[in-house]
Amino acid sequence: MKLILHSMKKTTSLFALALATVLLAPSCKKRLIPFPLEFCNISGVTVSQNGSTDTTVYHITYDREGRPTGVQSSSGAGSGSRIYTYADTNLVVTTTSGGSTTTDSVTLNSQGLMLVDVARNGSNALLKTTYYYYTGTEVDFAYVCAACEMPGLGPGGPDEEQYNWTNGDLTAFIPQAGFTSTTSTTYSYNSSAAAIGDYFSITQLLSAPAPTVRTTNQVSGYFQNYGTSTVSYSHNASGRISGMTIITTGPAMFGYGAPDTVNYAYTYECEVPFPVLEKN
Repeated sequence: MKLILHSMKKTTSLFALALATVLLAPSCKKRLIPFPLEFCNISGVTVSQNGSTDTTVYHITYDREGRPTGVQSSSGAGSGSRIYTYADTNLVVTTTSGGSTTTDSVTLNSQGLMLVDVARNGSNALLKTTYYYYTGTEVDFAYVCAACEMPGLGPGGPDEEQYNWTNGDLTAFIPQAGFTSTTSTTYSYNSSAAAIGDYFSITQLLSAPAPTVRTTNQVSGYFQNYGTSTVSYSHNASGRISGMTIITTGPAMFGYGAPDTVNYAYTYECEVPFPVLEKN
């Protein structure tokens, strides 16, 4: 019995020595890169509106680069889906909703923003083509061309979308030149940096094939011809935006009366990358 115990102690000591050698010896040649922060994407969005019993739920999936690969939606009115297929700077987005299908063939720039969006219906008939023009990451204007695949005549046409910026924030969007008083949207901002879950992050994720607007700060409100909307955010214990509330005052909205309140609630899916050993 004593012999067995002695052997166990000796084996334990040898194991500890070997482990120490493995841990300490490489430290002369390698160093541990600081542990990266977890990478989180919004995997679920629940949207509810006052005066309505209908709630819409979105489920979002991503690839290993953090790009959306699919959006599935369901509500009392039915379900829908959006599928993303990437090939370098080319993107095809297939959207199915209400029994109809639309395919957007998108060209992206190096920032992941849309340069061209060619939209076709399920019969492959051309619906419209939109060309976006940027200064850096700020979109200056977009030219919307119905049933054509060639660029329009440039700025100033009736189908031009105009964008005004101040200090990296979009202050006005004018969807039709010459009709600023009835169609434009003006935006205000808080002092917090733009983040996943803020107004433009969510509205573009849920309604556009790819983003065209990136701002410096978070939208706190916007004004359109029918009323003024205030935007507020809630946060979870990690400091991430966990929800957004939009309250619009003005004429009766969507048959529910004013003020109209829309609530967004988010769920996140996070990945923690493995630490990496770097050679000296």
